[in-house]
Amino acid sequence: MAQNEIEASAQQVLVTYCDLMLEVKIRMDAVGKIISRQSVEPIPVQLLYELCYLQLRMICELIALACLVAHGDIPATKTGRLQQAYKADFIMNALEKLHTDFYPKATRQVSNAQGAVIAVELVPSGYLTKAEFLKLYNMECGDVLHRGNVMTAKGKIKPDAVSYLKIQDWLKKLTILLTHHDISISTHPEYTIRFMMHAAHDGMPHASLFKTIKWASKATI
Repeated sequence: MAQNEIEASAQQVLVTYCDLMLEVKIRMDAVGKIISRQSVEPIPVQLLYELCYLQLRMICELIALACLVAHGDIPATKTGRLQQAYKADFIMNALEKLHTDFYPKATRQVSNAQGAVIAVELVPSGYLTKAEFLKLYNMECGDVLHRGNVMTAKGKIKPDAVSYLKIQDWLKKLTILLTHHDISISTHPEYTIRFMMHAAHDGMPHASLFKTIKWASKATI
């Protein structure tokens, strides 16, 4: 596929990716507002706690769908089973088998003294890893959002300050992962999707397609 064809086909991918990330942004902002107050009358605190985890679960599903969209260049992602999938763990595990480097890479911009961006570097830690993503989706959200059975129903956890600190920690990890990140393209490794959640000029999500250029130099005598 020619360069112009690759870049043209990527435009709709970037638009859809940003649309999904905008919904993630809205849901993350909602969780932040809830945990900062921890009480919104007349809604009981238990329901607010569960609402936070409902949003976290929805955010996980949106991230999985965004990853699926970003890797639409892989033919296997066009199969009926993946196209109809909505469970985040199923999508993530399927993508892992198709492209081991599919997960977003948390990055940050490096600026010079004048404030101009001169480089982008990987964030070494603090972001939501793939393993933590699956833990949040399957265990944390599942435990809170399922009422349980007749044997465990009475033992439902009552949220307290520590409970909300845990939500805050999940939100922080998500923020570090998503604020600025790169996604490697499997079939065209010279291309990368670069995303930022809050662009400086409008505060909105934006994504661009970057191509790595290799410079060849010849020594002169």
